[in-house]
Amino acid sequence: MFRPQAIGVFPGAAGFFLLPEVVGHEALITKLLRGEPPETWPEAWRFFRAALSGAPEETVLSLLPDAPEGRFNRFVLRPEAEAFRAALAAADEEMRLLLQAAAWRLGFPVEPPPYEGADGEIRAFLLATHAYAALASGDWARALSFLYDAAESVSALSPVFAARLYAERAALLQSLTVQPVTVHAAGPPPQGGTEAGAFDASVIRSATDVQSPVEGYRTALKLLDRTAFDEMRGVSTSDVKSPIAADKDSPKSPA
Repeated sequence: MFRPQAIGVFPGAAGFFLLPEVVGHEALITKLLRGEPPETWPEAWRFFRAALSGAPEETVLSLLPDAPEGRFNRFVLRPEAEAFRAALAAADEEMRLLLQAAAWRLGFPVEPPPYEGADGEIRAFLLATHAYAALASGDWARALSFLYDAAESVSALSPVFAARLYAERAALLQSLTVQPVTVHAAGPPPQGGTEAGAFDASVIRSATDVQSPVEGYRTALKLLDRTAFDEMRGVSTSDVKSPIAADKDSPKSPA
């Protein structure tokens, strides 16, 4: 698997997809990391173009290359046990980490993989996965911390991916500030909760000391400058919605 990959840049399944190595991929991936589709798509990347254009799933499946990346992407579209085994058998070490993270996000019965030792966009994807796992368990402090670390680890490499992560964290922190959640008192409270079931305001204070919601939105918008998404700079930060804050029961964000 060549690096870097465009994971986390685009919404939907494309945010999970891996691209196989092609001639000239270095220049092409530089554009994709900034959200810019190439003028001419390599044959082996036609599936990605189809996904971005909203083509039916069957069309995208039919265009997947016969390569480890193709098996990975097939599992993303059809998260079934047989597809997982096929992808795992063809994956190298880095791809296996991404496969396990993608599997967890897609509801497969696996644990989020370790992120220690990973770097760049892979580290960001793994940290974001741990953030969503922490959020699912009500551990708001760790979710906020993981999202910040994920964004920081990829900001110099993949500006759109980093912008999505900063904005998600800002939206989550903003939502907690406006309407603090309560923690169910049945059983030990997660980090950020109290024995009485009330939300610990120190979580908000500590997270805001690292980066406030306004600072997070500003950082995200600055990263989108001179990318294919820079028109989003005109959107009010109050209108930016976080997938994890908006619906905690929905499939996990590809960011």
